[in-house]
Amino acid sequence: MGQQCVGGSDTEKQRVDAAIGKRLFDFRREHGVTQKKLGEVLGISFQQVQKYEWGKSRISVRAIHQICTHYNVSPIIFFPQGDE
Repeated sequence: MGQQCVGGSDTEKQRVDAAIGKRLFDFRREHGVTQKKLGEVLGISFQQVQKYEWGKSRISVRAIHQICTHYNVSPIIFFPQGDE
């Protein structure tokens, strides 16, 4: 029998959301992109970008795909590795 996929605890979900948000923040700063510009790329407000970066809202796979396509980067840069 294969492994069952589980959602994890709320704490674990928050930790992952915060880690992805930090990576989004770092990516944006490294590429000289404002929250406003990234919001325009995604069709959302800069306030929503802030919520993603702060880990207050969960960014969708679609939004990550849009960022990666627009900036020609791999989605792996947004995901925590190992014990991060």
